[in-house]
Amino acid sequence: MARPPRPGDLPPDLRKADAALRAGRLAEAEALFRARLGRRGDDARALHGLAAVALRTGHAGPAVALLRRAAALQPTADMLVDLGLALGLTGDRDGAIAAERRALDLDPDHAQAHYNLACDLQAANALAEAIGHYRRATRSAPGHVDAWNNLAQALVAVGEIAEGLAAFDTAIRLAPADAALASNRLLALHYDPERTPEELARDHRRWGEQHGRAASPAPYANPADPERRLNLGYVSPDFCRHPVGWFLMPALASRDRDRFHVTAYSSRRAEDDVTARIRGMVDRWRPVAGLSDQNLAAQIRADGIDILIDLAGHTTGNRLAAFALRPAPVQASWIGWIDTTGLPAIGHLLTDASEVPPGEERHFTETVVRVAAGAMCYAPPADMPEPAPPPSAAGAPPTFGCFNNLSKINDRVVALWSRLLATVPDARLLLKSKTLGDPAVAASHRARFAARGIAAERLILEGRDPHRTMLERYGAVDVALDPFPYSGGLTSVEALWMGVPVVTLAGDRMVARQTAAFLATIGRTEWIVGDEDAYVAVAAALAADPERLSQLRAGQRTRMAATPLADGRRFTPAFEAALRDLWRRWCADRERD
Repeated sequence: MARPPRPGDLPPDLRKADAALRAGRLAEAEALFRARLGRRGDDARALHGLAAVALRTGHAGPAVALLRRAAALQPTADMLVDLGLALGLTGDRDGAIAAERRALDLDPDHAQAHYNLACDLQAANALAEAIGHYRRATRSAPGHVDAWNNLAQALVAVGEIAEGLAAFDTAIRLAPADAALASNRLLALHYDPERTPEELARDHRRWGEQHGRAASPAPYANPADPERRLNLGYVSPDFCRHPVGWFLMPALASRDRDRFHVTAYSSRRAEDDVTARIRGMVDRWRPVAGLSDQNLAAQIRADGIDILIDLAGHTTGNRLAAFALRPAPVQASWIGWIDTTGLPAIGHLLTDASEVPPGEERHFTETVVRVAAGAMCYAPPADMPEPAPPPSAAGAPPTFGCFNNLSKINDRVVALWSRLLATVPDARLLLKSKTLGDPAVAASHRARFAARGIAAERLILEGRDPHRTMLERYGAVDVALDPFPYSGGLTSVEALWMGVPVVTLAGDRMVARQTAAFLATIGRTEWIVGDEDAYVAVAAALAADPERLSQLRAGQRTRMAATPLADGRRFTPAFEAALRDLWRRWCADRERD
């Protein structure tokens, strides 16, 4: 948000206008600033003040014009920071970056200039430079919570997990009541190979105790009929081209409409083609991005939702605070968060026996509900490209590949993959991730492998492509490598759908067993390994057998399509049976009460 001009030694009329602006009396402030301009003509401080009013009232375009006039007269760092903000709001990111750099020329220690520039650089995928400016912002303003939070997220995004977690810890010390900040840290914890399942469970429970307590709800009016048609509600910011969207659609398309009425509560403002498809599959669509958590909970209760399912967990845009108000008698977590939520109000976690084997229930605040057909089902895009022959079948050197986020590629993963490349000395490794589009980030990852004896020419590092182009790049991969401890989700399923085998190290926590769960569902348990020696052996054996790889490309999609992982008609009845059982239990408990 734009700041009003700093008072300094302002003349009385500007001091009065500035006081009105700071107090939020915008009409009064605007009149006073205009009166000064009427008396004196162009005045940089009055123009800046009018621009601040324009920004606060949502008029970024006029603010740009005013700030350009002011900067031509008497530029200040604050003025240029606000110009950068206004330009960014109009969609001119390059202009915003230029203005913020000019602000730093005038004041190299201006914390907000460093912070705003870092945000714009991060949005432009210049992560390495953005991290440098976030650091400068925290040095200039050690109490700048947003700078610490964004620094932490940027460090995690490029795979610097330990340093990112340290930045999160600083931010939380500054803002211990910030639930969203604490949720960001929980997500980052899953990338840390040093974190134990017990520590993850403890930190999630701690989040729930601190941020998820709510008063007991009023009695529910939902009829306790165990076999009636149920009102099912899904809450998510990700009804779009997102893993949640692709994994939700089969359950919607194949549902028993006579037994389930579905309402989607969408916390997302932007929409795409998947949003439109999901909206067409549900009985009732409610856009709720503008609703407070209290009003959202009231709407859910008014809609008579029987079973409310969270599809976000602690990810951006979640509505856990609404779930904490217990608006529905049965509340569950599914697909959006591959762990416990730690929220006492969410009573159930929908998963399967591969993701959460028997005996692991102690790590979850929810009751673990294992769906017989698997944890989730995949709906491939209609324009999915056909699998291409593996490159090694044409005589090319074998190529391993991973298209997961760099957050998942920690030092242990780099060490194991380097060992694999040493075992298969002619092999290459293709890594594809948005953040690798930053040349500085790509260089740092080449250095990580070089430190383990892997020459730069054996690495193929690529940034983001459009979705279809990215899928076509699986034609350059013989064998996909799953990272750990945070294994692939949608990325693994897409690789398998493109005919590429995925080798996974099944770990000791839910996020480490996503790919293992997919492979178990499609009957490819031979690619699930229990230790690093087996990982290298299985991946190397696959890479050495081009004929076998060719057979997989030709038949794997058909094989998958006949399993619950990619056939909603096989998955959904088992999923709905699990939901029905939850409802029957609630009805039985209600009768006992």
